[in-house]
Amino acid sequence: RYGGDIRKTRLVVYAKDYRGLHATVDIKPSEIIISIPISLAVSKKDFASKELGKILEEKKTGNEYWKNYLYPILWWMGAKRYPDSKFKEWCEVTPATASDHPMFFNEEETLWLKGSNIMKQLPLEKKLVLDQYANIVKAAPELMKEYSEDEFLNSYYILDSRLFNLEGADDNVYFVPYGDMVNADSVEKMNSTWQYNEDTERFEIVASKEIKRGEPLIFSYGHASNFIMFSYYAFTIADDKYNCVTFPMLIDESIPLYAEKKLLYHDGNYTVKLSKFYEDYEKRVNNNNNFFSFFRFYWFDGDVKLLRDAETLGLFEDDGTYFHSKSKAHLGPQTASYEKLVLGRLLKMAKENISLYPTSIEDDIKNSFEKGISYKRLCSYRLVIGEKKSLISLIELCEFALKLFDLGSLAKAREYCTTIPKKPSFALYVEDNLSKLKWEQLYKAN
Repeated sequence: RYGGDIRKTRLVVYAKDYRGLHATVDIKPSEIIISIPISLAVSKKDFASKELGKILEEKKTGNEYWKNYLYPILWWMGAKRYPDSKFKEWCEVTPATASDHPMFFNEEETLWLKGSNIMKQLPLEKKLVLDQYANIVKAAPELMKEYSEDEFLNSYYILDSRLFNLEGADDNVYFVPYGDMVNADSVEKMNSTWQYNEDTERFEIVASKEIKRGEPLIFSYGHASNFIMFSYYAFTIADDKYNCVTFPMLIDESIPLYAEKKLLYHDGNYTVKLSKFYEDYEKRVNNNNNFFSFFRFYWFDGDVKLLRDAETLGLFEDDGTYFHSKSKAHLGPQTASYEKLVLGRLLKMAKENISLYPTSIEDDIKNSFEKGISYKRLCSYRLVIGEKKSLISLIELCEFALKLFDLGSLAKAREYCTTIPKKPSFALYVEDNLSKLKWEQLYKAN
């Protein structure tokens, strides 16, 4: 009715609040599958023209980052209340709740994630979202009376992963009715992508490989760990190649030299660092994940002048740290004694972390194959199995690395590495980190 072309697909409902798009014909690579006028998509400007949007603009409520996401969500919350809206059918097939997201697990379901650091992250994430809700209520209390905190939180997690970044369009972020019904999986299973066609001013979904009639369309959120997949998109991937354990760390007054570190970390608007240790070494490198350098920085309590000297310390720009783009929160190896202190603390933290899980990794793997297991429970098992594998890898690395400091030279350390079978993470840690230490000078100093 409104100019969209969706004839090569059909909507399939799998279960309550779970659906996807399937091909109705055979589709060739690079073929356009879905085409929707950008005039049917919703962005922040559509909400900014509404009464509530005008008030928020006038009172300068929220920064541009939040507007890109919150304005379309607030628009959707309003559109649901108007039965004559041309978006009525889309609103009706959008999930009613975010019950698959771990943020909304009940008490029994939360036990599946006991021990996981995602349970530390979720309250921090919830606070960020509800802080935005409080700011909006403060700006327009009368207009927000019918929008409860619970509805706002649910709407955020229902819709946040349904937003598209469209390069070349007038706004940065859009809701695209029907297009948002495509599900996501691993990069290997992805068969379609999206794009904005500036010539036709249309949103398009394009096949990235051959798709047979009846097969589902599948997007991918890229090379992300199950921690990211579950905490943002409410699903996990089988046999995740990006297994990691994530430590949510607070940059606050409790850490040494807080004032200096806050400036180096970022602009101070956010205080959460998601420090990820990947089980696979190559994944740590390819994700620019400077795990050890962050903790050297985090625990450092020495000469404050050293923290300001980026060249001396080997500080790096942007490691993808949570909610910022200009972090210098990195520290190269300093002295043998300080490196031992960092490794020792990490070892203690990893052992304490793994002791919090009530079940063994062997039991988790066995239970994940249980007949009739719910999707939410399966996703939970996939997450904790990956975390435990990563913690075991971190413990092994720290234990072996600590032994090196009794060897006295880099040559002996390298020789020792060759005696350890199947420990690429450990061997490469030595090359990348310990080899930067000036052994002779450090042993004299210590």
